[in-house]
Amino acid sequence: MQQHKLREGLLDVTTTILLLIAVAAIVIPILAMFLTSIQPPVVARAPGIHLAFSPEWVNYRNLLLDEGFMRSLLNSLIVATGHTALAILVSFPSAYALSRSGNFRGKFLIALWIMATRCLPPIGIAIPFYIIFQQLGIYNTHFGLMVLYLTLNVSFGVMMLRSYLRNVPIEIDESAVIDGATLHVILAKIILPVIRPGIVATGIFVFTVSWNEFMFAFLFTSFRMRTAPVEISQFITPMGVQWTEMSAAGMLVIAPIIIFAIAIRRHFVSGLTMGALKN
Repeated sequence: MQQHKLREGLLDVTTTILLLIAVAAIVIPILAMFLTSIQPPVVARAPGIHLAFSPEWVNYRNLLLDEGFMRSLLNSLIVATGHTALAILVSFPSAYALSRSGNFRGKFLIALWIMATRCLPPIGIAIPFYIIFQQLGIYNTHFGLMVLYLTLNVSFGVMMLRSYLRNVPIEIDESAVIDGATLHVILAKIILPVIRPGIVATGIFVFTVSWNEFMFAFLFTSFRMRTAPVEISQFITPMGVQWTEMSAAGMLVIAPIIIFAIAIRRHFVSGLTMGALKN
């Protein structure tokens, strides 16, 4: 009995230490970026860690009054929100089909192909998409980026929603069919409300990836269509890196994600838990 209690105590201590390390790994870089954003430029460029300084908020004021930076934030919001809705719209029916398709021949290959697209290096498809978008006239547009980001997130959305849908008994679908419900009614009014926490969790991940994406936004946009990550890169100049301005811009970019995650944390946690269950 004593050995069992000792083992549980060691496990609790180890878990607590690992959690503290994980939290520190996340919080410390953000804290360092915030401190850099309010430091005078001379202090920020000096080697070493400096905690004794008079905070300056001029960087935040300048960025909030900067039309170009605020436009980039708006571009990021439009693209990330529209892409999230589009990705869920594409992923949800696909995940439902995979979860309700039984054990037909080729199901594993289809799932494997969907997962394999997530492993494709994004730079490998940049040139073909560039040519296609130029011909379609959607290069340097919000819609073009929304469609392009599907190559990054649809596979993830399908597999994540599939794990949630596998926990929903198929008898619910069968009962609805007996009552005369169509497939559209089953998806919209029965299945969707049941896995709403999973939809929220998937949406957060998809939104975050598209909000932070840099390479495609850099290659497929210019000037007025730049997203926030691309706009932040403009602080790297031939004269050097503008650390304080870049840090302030970084804080303004991650702030909406943090606020959004805190606001819907209950749905997010329940969605992750739901996906972890297995019948």
